[in-house]
Amino acid sequence: MATKRSFMTGDEKIFLKEIVTRFINIIENKKTDAVSVSDRKKVWQTIAKEFNAIGEHCNRTPDQLRKCWENMKSRRKKELAAEKMNRMATGGGSYKPPTDDEDAVVDDIFSSVDIELKDSLDSDTITMAAVLKAKHILT
Repeated sequence: MATKRSFMTGDEKIFLKEIVTRFINIIENKKTDAVSVSDRKKVWQTIAKEFNAIGEHCNRTPDQLRKCWENMKSRRKKELAAEKMNRMATGGGSYKPPTDDEDAVVDDIFSSVDIELKDSLDSDTITMAAVLKAKHILT
């Protein structure tokens, strides 16, 4: 029979985030060679040992902690996508910033993880130089 699930609390997520940020360069490394994969496994085992050293919460396996981290990143990506969609939406009205009823753990949890390109230019972006050049050509 399966045992009852134990969900991660907000404090556990904060503690996990603090541990993961120290090893972020290894965990978020995009390389897939054998050495990098092995390094990531060792780091997750180290994280699990540190996490379980504190007796205030349930013991977690490296796989559980890794899955929790991936879930937190995934939720944050969805939030950023929804915020961007609301900001770029047409149909009138002003932009409505997201509400603050979200879990406090989400705040600043991914400041060290690059999950969105910020200040990127695309084909719809008009730069000030282009505007000045257009005005100069028209006059």
